[in-house]
This record gives sequence, structure tokens and C-alpha cells, in this order.
Amino acid sequence: MRSIRNRFVRRQAELPVDHKGRRDKTAEAQLKWELHQQFWQPIRKALDPHGLSIHVGGPANSFYSADVRLPPEQLQESQQLMRELVGVEHLGFGLFFKVRNSLARLLSSAMMHWDSDIAACAVVEFARLLAGGEPDPEYGVLPPLPGRKDERNEDDWEDEIDQLFYGPIDKSEPFHSSDHKMTLWVHSWERTIEDAARFEKAFPGMGNLRPLVERALQPVFSLDPVTDHYTITLAIEEFCAMLESPFMEGKFPTQPGPFAKTAA
Repeated sequence: MRSIRNRFVRRQAELPVDHKGRRDKTAEAQLKWELHQQFWQPIRKALDPHGLSIHVGGPANSFYSADVRLPPEQLQESQQLMRELVGVEHLGFGLFFKVRNSLARLLSSAMMHWDSDIAACAVVEFARLLAGGEPDPEYGVLPPLPGRKDERNEDDWEDEIDQLFYGPIDKSEPFHSSDHKMTLWVHSWERTIEDAARFEKAFPGMGNLRPLVERALQPVFSLDPVTDHYTITLAIEEFCAMLESPFMEGKFPTQPGPFAKTAA
């Protein structure tokens, strides 16, 4: 599943330029909005097949809300559309509801934050792998935002990363802190995902899923920990939510609300 950034990079050559070689800003904004709709529309359809939460003549932001309880027949349709979105033939009910809840939250955040789609791509890739699908060749390296990297090499703060890595696991994101602290927080989470023992400590009983989580989040961790910090945080928070409780499969369960939180 390609992110909006990747789609934009592939199509930006279509944009008209002026005599100085600068892209037309209006055309660029129109293309971004077109790609935004192309990305989120299939997700919105899978969450709410008949648009029950869209209010005709109401506020435009109803597109970003999928907080609706579906009747059983539409819930089955939603599961079928979710299988098509993920690209697998079978999607167990436990995984379906977790992915559905996660994508509903990310759809809601997309109204205010442009790069919520990157976290959605990671969630879909994880679901594909967990459901037995092959890695998606369209999912991979993400174009970075223009910005600066911290001037110090990671080796320069190895001791500080170790303090976070071997200390208590901090699932709260350090917003409004220094660039350095935000970078440390991202690096410590990256190492937690890579280390089997640390992963088991963070998510007891989920150790068998660690390689899948690592594969799904690898492109996310390639982003800049400062300029892309909120995007990385969204992805980490969604994976924490999905891994807080087991993936229960089997009979059709009582449908949870799209924004229901799992118990720790």
C-alpha cells in the first residue's frame, strides 16, 4: 500500500512549472487533495460500507468519522472490503476488529494531520503479514520531509539510549520537549522492536509477532525523528493499542465501537 507521499513523488512530474522551474502551488495542492481522497476513500468504505456516519448536507468532516455501529450484514460486508484492502483471502475477526479500530482512529486524525496515512500503511502491512499474506512490494521506503537531521551520530548518545532502553518502558510521547529527547524516544522504541527480550517485556505474550511488527514499522523508523515525529508517534501508538491484548479469533464477537480501547 503506497502512502500519499509516495504517490505524490510519482506524479509530481505532471505538475506545471513556471519559467523559473517552480511548481504551480495551486496545481500541487489540487494533486495532494486528489491523492488524499484516493488513499482514504477505500478505507472509509471498508469502515462504513453504506456511509451511515456521513451526514448529507451536514459538516464536511463527517467523512473522517466512522464512529458507527454496523448491522450484522454490513459488518460482514465491511470485513470483505477490509480483506480486499489488506490483500488477503482470510481475515480473522480478532484481527479485523483491531485493524478496523486502528484505521478508524487514523481516519479521524487525517482531518488534521496529513501524514496519518503513513501509520495506516504500517497497520495494513502488519495485518497482511499476520493474515499470512506476502509482503506488499508497494510498501517500503518513504520519501522524507525536508528538514534537518540531528547533527550528532547515534553512537554519540549510545549511553542515553541505553538508559531509556534498559529502564522502564515509556509509552508516553515527549511532546513539547527538546528535539534531542524526541529523537531518543524514537530510537529507544526502534531498539525495543528489534530486541526480542525487550519486546516481550513491553508486550507480554506477543513475542511471536515481533518480526511482523519490525517489518511493518521499518519504513516508519526510517523517517526523521524530529520533522516526522508526530507521524512516527501515531504509528507507535496504534501498534501499542493493537498489541495490548490477544488477537481473539473464532465466532463473530459482540461488535466493539470503532474507537473502543482494549484493556491493558
